[in-house]
Amino acid sequence: MKSYAKKVYVFMCASAILVGGVNVAQAMSVEEYNEQLPVWGVSWTGGNGALNGYYPSFYTGFIPRVQEPNRIHIRVSRGNQTRVSLILDEQTVYDYLYDLKTRKDFYNKLVADKYIDVSPSKAVVFPHLENFNAVLNSGVLNAVEDFDARKITKEQLYAESLKALKQLNSARTFDVRIDLAREFLKWRDENVSTVNSGIAKSSTQEAMVLVNKMLMGRINLTRKLNNAELSQLSNLIDQATVLSDEGFVKATYALFESVTDGKYDIRTLADNGQLVDAKSCNSLNDCSLSYVEVTTIYPTGSLEGTTSDKYKHKINQFATAGLANFTDGGSRSAVDNIRSEPYYGFAPKMDYEGVGNGFHNPAVRLWPNSSQKKALNIPGSHAAFWSVKRGGVSHGCLRLPIGHVWELRQSMPVENDKMKKVFWFGNSSADFDIYDLTGEGNPVAVGVTYYITYSLKGSSGLDKREGQGLEASVDLIDYYSKLFGKNVFDKSGLRIINPSISIQTVEDYFTERSRGRVKTSYTVEGSFPLYEQNYEKDKIQMFTSNKIKGFNSGLNGGGSRSLSKRFVRLIGRTKGCAPFSNQEACGGKAFESEKQQILAEIR
Repeated sequence: MKSYAKKVYVFMCASAILVGGVNVAQAMSVEEYNEQLPVWGVSWTGGNGALNGYYPSFYTGFIPRVQEPNRIHIRVSRGNQTRVSLILDEQTVYDYLYDLKTRKDFYNKLVADKYIDVSPSKAVVFPHLENFNAVLNSGVLNAVEDFDARKITKEQLYAESLKALKQLNSARTFDVRIDLAREFLKWRDENVSTVNSGIAKSSTQEAMVLVNKMLMGRINLTRKLNNAELSQLSNLIDQATVLSDEGFVKATYALFESVTDGKYDIRTLADNGQLVDAKSCNSLNDCSLSYVEVTTIYPTGSLEGTTSDKYKHKINQFATAGLANFTDGGSRSAVDNIRSEPYYGFAPKMDYEGVGNGFHNPAVRLWPNSSQKKALNIPGSHAAFWSVKRGGVSHGCLRLPIGHVWELRQSMPVENDKMKKVFWFGNSSADFDIYDLTGEGNPVAVGVTYYITYSLKGSSGLDKREGQGLEASVDLIDYYSKLFGKNVFDKSGLRIINPSISIQTVEDYFTERSRGRVKTSYTVEGSFPLYEQNYEKDKIQMFTSNKIKGFNSGLNGGGSRSLSKRFVRLIGRTKGCAPFSNQEACGGKAFESEKQQILAEIR
């Protein structure tokens, strides 16, 4: 565990960034890409074609897109962060390199055919698309050419695709190795042996919570238990002290297979280069779950309000907690809705609540001075800056860095109907996210290296969209005391002490007519290290368009189905698939159909 000095100061030399027609290296690493960017947030200078100084944008990062909704987990927790965990199934890995190639080709075609201008007149923006191209030109896509030329096998394509995915998302990709026998016996000793089988007579909250505890953080039941599962659970409770260890583990594994609804019915790469089932349970000494997971953690803004924890200390409050699906609200065209107000940045606003609460961009613009620019690695030619306040700032929505908004959209299915099947897990304001990143029995309290603070220029109107008092260096002990609340962490090593956690079930599900809540929060005894993931630097290309007639007016005031908004949304739905993939299942067919329709309308 790293130690913390009294003060943390960030000083980096600002890179000289030129825009518009600049010759950049034909190849670069993702690390070199990151070095050019601000430490946190996005900066730019508006020019011709901007709307109140803002531009639309698209994603130029490297997160994979997962098409199966039940393999995406999104959780918001105390400390103002959002964790997104993606189970990498075969489809995702096989398609990954082809998806990157399709995105590269489509983005560049839009520029070449003058659908978009990535260097608007008199604007100063980062050349993200050039850098995205340069990373992919570094050999990342060689396996695509080799497979198309039949130089490598399908298994070798999988291996090369997974290798590239790990390289491009190195700090966020985890080889999960779970000893299921160990976890099931721990569940028996700590939970099953102490309850009455009567709780399994119906799918009660208590029964569903007990099942979730079978493999904490990786079951996340979003439906009621069926009669067969209730019978299995009842038998496990009755026989917990009678069955041998091996008998109990095998019986628990059968229940585990049922309640996870196929989310772990995937294959993964073994050491011998062959694809094998991710889970198996043949004996007490051979009962495991092994797969690759991408977990990323985003700083998150929350409601302008506070509440109290169990120690009666004030902490940031979330407007809504519980369980929900993402929604298009019935009246909007899609979950990835593009709002008209410029301060939303014409990036997706993805709601999980009918009243309008959802994820969107920072929506607060700052104007850093020279010393702040130096500290944050912002080029001197850039004037405006977007960053999230990790605390109370919104009417009820959750705010993410704009690069993370686009990345969240990129990680979700192409189709709107599938997006609506993705669940959102909102912890109670006082509850932490305790998660075992590798499954090896070392749970941590998740966090992120993000320490920006600021206040709003005013309490009403557009003053709430302009920030002031930006601080890029903070006293971490003071910062975390305000963020987490006092007496919950060890100041010498930043360990979270006896945290409370939320376990959501279908009993916490809420609709557009009822606000959410969490029925079950409980304290986990112990001291858990604070895992701070490195901030994923925002990767978005700002642009404008002269080819779409009335492009700006279609963004700023046009209806949700305006051509301008559908065009921006289309870029965020770009999807490529391996040649042997089912084009409908992988999302490629949906993207191609929508692309042809929209580009035809523009012509």
